[in-house]
Amino acid sequence: MSDASNRALVVGGGLGGMQAALVLAERGHSVTLLEKRPAIGGLFPLLDNQFPTQSCGVCFMACETPTYCPFVQCELHENVEILPYTAVDKVEGQRGAFTVSATQQPSCVDPEKCTDCGACEAVCPVEVTRSFGDGLETRKAIYKYYPKAVGKAYVVDAQACTRCGKCVEVCDPDAIDLDARPVAHTVQVGSVVLAPGADIFPTASKEEYGFGRYANVLSAVKFERMLAKGSPTGGAVQRLSDGKLPGSLAFIQCVGSRDAEIGQGHCSSVCCMFSLKQARFAKERHPELDVAIYYMDLRAFGKDYEDYIRQAETIGIRFVRAIPSIIRQDSGSGDLTLQIAGPHGESPEAVEVHHGMVVLASGFCEQEGTRALAGTFGVELGDGGFAAGAEFAPCETNVPGIFTCGAFREPKDIPESTAEAACAANLAAQALAAPATVGDTPMAPTPADFRGEVPAIGVFLCTCEGFNEKQADFPALQAAVENLPGVAFVETVTHACSKAGMGEVRRIFGEKEPNRLVLGACSYRIVDQLYAHMLKNMGVHPGVLEVANLREACLENPAPEHGGNGTAQEAARATLTQAVRSSWYAGFAPTVRESVEQTALVIGGGAAGMRAALDLASLGHSVHLVEQHEVLGGNLGTARFTLKGGDAQALLKDLEGKVRNHERVQVYTAAQVGTAQGRVGAFRTELETAGGPVEVLHGAVAFATGASEVKPSCYGYGDSPRVVTQKELEGRLADGKAAAKNVVMIQCVESRERAEGCRPYCSRVCCTHALKNALKLLDADPETQLTVLYRDLRAYGANEHFYRQARDRGALFVPFDLDQRPVVTVSGESLSVRYTDPGLGAEVTDTPDLLVLSAGMAPDMAGNARLAGLYGVETDANGFFREKSAKAAITDFTVKGVYMAGLCHAPKHIEESLTQAGAAAGRCSALLCKDRPSAARASYVVDKLCSRCGICVDVCPYHARSLDMEDKQVAVVDPVLCEACGACTMACPNKAAQQYGFAPKQFLMGLDELLG
Repeated sequence: MSDASNRALVVGGGLGGMQAALVLAERGHSVTLLEKRPAIGGLFPLLDNQFPTQSCGVCFMACETPTYCPFVQCELHENVEILPYTAVDKVEGQRGAFTVSATQQPSCVDPEKCTDCGACEAVCPVEVTRSFGDGLETRKAIYKYYPKAVGKAYVVDAQACTRCGKCVEVCDPDAIDLDARPVAHTVQVGSVVLAPGADIFPTASKEEYGFGRYANVLSAVKFERMLAKGSPTGGAVQRLSDGKLPGSLAFIQCVGSRDAEIGQGHCSSVCCMFSLKQARFAKERHPELDVAIYYMDLRAFGKDYEDYIRQAETIGIRFVRAIPSIIRQDSGSGDLTLQIAGPHGESPEAVEVHHGMVVLASGFCEQEGTRALAGTFGVELGDGGFAAGAEFAPCETNVPGIFTCGAFREPKDIPESTAEAACAANLAAQALAAPATVGDTPMAPTPADFRGEVPAIGVFLCTCEGFNEKQADFPALQAAVENLPGVAFVETVTHACSKAGMGEVRRIFGEKEPNRLVLGACSYRIVDQLYAHMLKNMGVHPGVLEVANLREACLENPAPEHGGNGTAQEAARATLTQAVRSSWYAGFAPTVRESVEQTALVIGGGAAGMRAALDLASLGHSVHLVEQHEVLGGNLGTARFTLKGGDAQALLKDLEGKVRNHERVQVYTAAQVGTAQGRVGAFRTELETAGGPVEVLHGAVAFATGASEVKPSCYGYGDSPRVVTQKELEGRLADGKAAAKNVVMIQCVESRERAEGCRPYCSRVCCTHALKNALKLLDADPETQLTVLYRDLRAYGANEHFYRQARDRGALFVPFDLDQRPVVTVSGESLSVRYTDPGLGAEVTDTPDLLVLSAGMAPDMAGNARLAGLYGVETDANGFFREKSAKAAITDFTVKGVYMAGLCHAPKHIEESLTQAGAAAGRCSALLCKDRPSAARASYVVDKLCSRCGICVDVCPYHARSLDMEDKQVAVVDPVLCEACGACTMACPNKAAQQYGFAPKQFLMGLDELLG
């Protein structure tokens, strides 16, 4: 690892770190992923499900790296080296040539020898509280860091270990060494991404809530683990005091967040939403359960998050705008008494409410060791111990070549973390001296479809370090398989998924050259990707592999001495015979590899579009940037300043100057997309420009078409010059023309409503725009009377500090509900606003000099729909583009080669648009840097069975199918676009749509064997 020119270091193996590592690796760069814990994953493995999709949290269910199962992808990617249990000691050098020294603590378990059998854990006599899940369950002194840890992740807890030696005695492969010592590593890299994440606030610190003293007060982390299907309760809600379902369940928000008195002045951004998720799961599993959420502001500001609140209300979850001050538990019943001020100030006296169980929504705080880590790299920190950085240079630090992402920058949700990670990877790639590897993946010389050849099947039987061998007679099993038709040889290996075992398989395969491979080992999910990587490196098509789950056959039918019925031998033989018969008819897709056009097209010349174009150009790609207006800038053209003090016009001047002067960027203004055809790697788009049509050949396209402030039709807008929008006020403030002694602002104007003419979503930026303008007004005249009427003040993350500033400087914030919205009256020169002040419990009439409306943002629905039709992507019900994954791939579409950034995806701040643009550029470049191969098990069409009904075309999520009505007159498959998902094979009424490796005859032959 002496060459730093093409290697990057990622510190932190959470979701952000894994995403950054994979984006870099996909570009062809070598990556060292360093994680201080025993296994990668961070907090992510704790989550069984995600909001707002309610989908599984372990797998994103998307077929393309790096959005599919990042744990597995990092473990298997040939460009990623993982160093768990490792901490940085020393850093020397500079951008392009860092030398990083680190120490890896001993896990005391050799991952190359460990077979993952669990025998050591079973005999260990020591039990301690498991930190994963905040102590809901216990673990042994030798254990897996979390239950679903990928790889051979057993580790010995040195503090808990009594050195009794029982684990060593039962470990057949001799993988445990209790005397193992730390290992020193020195890595030379050209750039660094810091993604150490954040910690969960120690809930017990809020002593008034009784966590750690009262059994029925749980932290959000502990309750999250309880809701997991693999938890001790099986996902059921149970009181820890008596194991019963509580009669009522309460969630208390902002525990360890928005609390300057304890040094936690920031908002943790995700707590409201994960409480909503937990509340919904609890209510759905136990409909009789009364569920209440106590809150200050519901900060559901992400895309589609507002609908999530409505859905929670629909199933009966109650929302109470109040935060309890203290909790007491009845020693007899275990019930909890919460003392709170009356909801909405309805009672000046504190009242008591009772619940059977309480969950504390703990926020994020500075991670232990972060300051030392930052100091080692020389990176400056800001408020709360989070990384400092310039607003318009997201993910950059004060040290050239070192970048940051995820919760280390600021507490945030998964979509923002993954976007930042891809953006940081993009910047880290730019800092590397060596270019990305382009198109060097080896071709597969094995025949494209060997079904016409005489089978020569190589069979490998894995003893699984003796486990399978104890259950079945391997010599007899080998003799039985050798006599099967088509079997060329049978070999036994000790541990097929270890490096040594795979090396043995590779050696024998190379010597004997079979044209099919049957591996009798473990689950297909465990060994398939391991062997797919090995076969690819051998230049062999991975379709030769057929996996027989020998271990499961033996487990389900153990020998009598192991408590079974003695049918393991027959079960193992049948399983192997089925795999051999299946391999006769499996076949596999022809290897198709097409070169990718290295050019990118960016549609939209605002902040996001210009940033994406510049990053792509800096990564070595030619870029065509097209803007429909005569000038570049989009919304940036009318922005004057930001909440954090950024100069928007200076940013516009800088971006425009760079794109117009960059040798790899071609700019078209007063232009638009006319027609588009082709697919990933080979798009052909015709631009309509003032100088006539221009044809652009490009491998990928990025949408950055933006959105705009909505002009309201209520509250007197248009009837009085004293009623303005926030953007109009911003312009007046910048020009010094906004003098006013009394100002009222109304939030959520025609937003967060499903009424006609309204937008059902939250526009994310309106609350902070109001804070920005409010502080500017107070800067100009500290005596200004300023009232903000709001539903939920969504000043998420570090923006909470500005909210506090506005309150401290005299701004009055008054909440209202939709059924008691403000009433505005305009009559000639007079202007009045009538509203109910819940603190006073009375109606107030104000006569402001200026009424400012926060009206939200909306996309160009017609324009986006037109582009979506041209490139085969989708828009959502609100006219924004629909992303591939709401959590893990917000820059991607389902259609390969098409990306998005900025306001066309959803409302967001300038900094967030720039981040997503950098992410889109990083993802786009990863695709452009290599040839596009076809899937090993792609679908195909049996022409004589095809009736041209088009059903397969309709159900294909990747647009890989079409109807050829001129030549073959049947459905056809584009193998480069096919992801082998199988949707077409399930939908086809004639079985004309089939999939290599899963042919009907193949399954029937296997079933015949299994059923006898």
